[in-house]
Amino acid sequence: REGEKSVHNLSWPNFDENLVDEKSEEFGNTAIDYIDAVRKYKTDKKVSLAKEIVLEINSEFIVKIEHVIDDLKAVVKAKTIAFGKDKIKLKSN
Repeated sequence: REGEKSVHNLSWPNFDENLVDEKSEEFGNTAIDYIDAVRKYKTDKKVSLAKEIVLEINSEFIVKIEHVIDDLKAVVKAKTIAFGKDKIKLKSN
């Protein structure tokens, strides 16, 4: 909205129910669950959150994770993400 003197004078946008995407929210929530698990694992092991890991995700979650796999790898610092049984391993140098 060009012409406004300040962003503080703008009104909030109206909620649009048509923009809600349950499937995308499910993908995001699954990714958040894995991010939380990795962060807890690293904290429990007393290692830096920046330490690279190898993450194995339960095969049943392939469909829920495939759309956010690159983002998940970047956030948790995963060298690789494989599918099998849930497992987190610190990558050795």
